[in-house]
Amino acid sequence: EVAKAQEKAREASKGAKKAAGDLLKLDVHDISALEKMANVPKTDDSPKFGRENIHGVVKAIYHGGKFPESTKEIPEGEQIGMILDRTNFYAEQGGQEYDTGRILIDDGPELDVQNVQVYAGYVMHTGHMKYGAFKLGDEVLCQYSEERRQSLRNNHTGTHILNFALREVLGDEINQRGSLVAEEKLRFDFSHKTGCSDDELAKIEDLCTSYIRQNSEVYATDVPLATARNLEGVRAVFGETYPDPVRVVSIGVSIEDLLEDPKRPEWRQVSIEFCGGTHVKNTTEIKDLVILEESGIAKGIRRIVAVTGAAAHRVQREAEEWEGRVALLERMEYSGVKEGKTKEGQHELGKAEIAAV
Repeated sequence: EVAKAQEKAREASKGAKKAAGDLLKLDVHDISALEKMANVPKTDDSPKFGRENIHGVVKAIYHGGKFPESTKEIPEGEQIGMILDRTNFYAEQGGQEYDTGRILIDDGPELDVQNVQVYAGYVMHTGHMKYGAFKLGDEVLCQYSEERRQSLRNNHTGTHILNFALREVLGDEINQRGSLVAEEKLRFDFSHKTGCSDDELAKIEDLCTSYIRQNSEVYATDVPLATARNLEGVRAVFGETYPDPVRVVSIGVSIEDLLEDPKRPEWRQVSIEFCGGTHVKNTTEIKDLVILEESGIAKGIRRIVAVTGAAAHRVQREAEEWEGRVALLERMEYSGVKEGKTKEGQHELGKAEIAAV
């Protein structure tokens, strides 16, 4: 029976991945219906900032534009949405991608969570049933993928460090214009009139590396918005509307110390940002940050793509390997073989992910 269930789960997973582009979403009518359900509160997602598995209660199930009381009658392999009273899953927002994982009852049903979105305060976990069936009122265990979450933490804290380094190297006029915190990379858009030189990119990357290797603790606390805006050196996204209180993330100095003397000039040497994302506890978790590319995406807007952790080590190794290949080609006498290998190398290099500096 277990083997059959696992085989069905594998087939369902294939179907779910094919339909990944057709993500189950709540529209305004669905949200209105939820708001009329007295027993379905807005989701408490504060546990997302912790690292523990938690228990929650199934408050709503969504499928086919309806809210059934159970998953029992839902065909195998079809996407379903599940809303709990509380969750430790991070819903996609603020440029950070969603968590994946599973929601289950021990020795019972299990939902393979492949996406998490928030709609007007309701966090919906989307995926397919691996086996069994859930019903409203079930107490469930929430387990996010630690591997994916760690990569997201690394990249999000790395984004803050990159933002700090950009201001230090390019000047105070640098402002964030957007970002993406994905599992495999980070992307940071910022205002700057010209492209970065190789020397500037090297300085930016070196400063990021130096910050990471300071073994700095990462602090995060909700602070009244007016108080937070008064902190010396604080960074916020231009045009963004922030909640009150706002979550302040500081790398290397506790929020309590910042608030004791908010205008202290030394705080400009600290990464301080408004942020609702997940972060590492200490910068040593990040290991390294390597810039892959810097480019222009619009007039006065530049973009940096970078990687952290194991991915950073991988692209560094690949860069070293390419240096060796190029050196070998340069030592070859000119011939048709050399020309062919050069063209082949240029083609491969165009597709390779290697360090830009």
